[in-house]
Amino acid sequence: MKGIHLTLGRKIYKNTALIIFLILWEVLPRIGAVPANFLPPLSIVLKEILLEGKEGYLFLNLLLSLYRIMAGLLLATAAGVSAGLVLGYLLPGTAKMLYPLLRLFGQINPYSLLPLFIVFLGIGESAKIAIVAWTAVWPILFHTITGAGSADIEVLKSARAMGAGRFQILRSVILPSAGPAVFDGLRVGVEMAFFVLIAAEMTGGTGGLGAMVHLSGMNFLINKLFASGVCIVILGVMINFLLYDLQKRLFFWKETVRFFQTEKSSGQHKALGAKGIAFIAILCVVILIGGYYQSLRAFRLMNDSGAGEEFNHFFSE
Repeated sequence: MKGIHLTLGRKIYKNTALIIFLILWEVLPRIGAVPANFLPPLSIVLKEILLEGKEGYLFLNLLLSLYRIMAGLLLATAAGVSAGLVLGYLLPGTAKMLYPLLRLFGQINPYSLLPLFIVFLGIGESAKIAIVAWTAVWPILFHTITGAGSADIEVLKSARAMGAGRFQILRSVILPSAGPAVFDGLRVGVEMAFFVLIAAEMTGGTGGLGAMVHLSGMNFLINKLFASGVCIVILGVMINFLLYDLQKRLFFWKETVRFFQTEKSSGQHKALGAKGIAFIAILCVVILIGGYYQSLRAFRLMNDSGAGEEFNHFFSE
């Protein structure tokens, strides 16, 4: 019991600043220190989130944003990991030659390319998925190249001495060695792509969490605006936490680094087994299928004049 209280106390201490911020958010508008018309109390925002969830609108837009993130991330991972392994292991000289050009592409502001993607791909889902893939592919590519080129020399010599071919070494030595670096790039790519997607949804307006923020602001529905923003923050934190936990389970033997701390494996995170992999695969398939269906419905509502009231019903007074 003492250990439980000690652990709880440490967690509260680590989150002291966040707790104080949430308390001030609730109290200051209540006492009139901040205009409640422009900053509603936290409890009002949470009630609005519950209302959105009860009506089902929040879930559908959340599913749509997750679908876009996942579809773009799958494309970025396939392209980035494949190209990174080839350049980092099979063609290191070519990788050095292409590095300045790749860095130039990686430094381009993804959101500034959205009009170009819309011109070539239209205003539907393809442009949003493409902007997510473009944003995420560069950190995945660079981390994969670094991981593929930093394999243990002694292990490579041993594999060659045992008669392993280049592709056998790639599969059995390079890929496992580059795995942690690939996942680091994946985490960075997801964080960047998520916020770019929100901005793209605010511009495109075919559903999603970004569209919720945009339509709430355009109709000056402050409670809904803050509720949508809080949902975006919560989703971003959850994605980061889930990816971090998944990384610790996949590479449980390796030291992991987070902001302000470095953690070593303590045995608390077990290796991800077959059931865990199957669960993740099924969840991804459900999100992709459900999100694709919702994207078709959102696009129809945006373009069908007879369905306009249904699309804007949630934002009516």
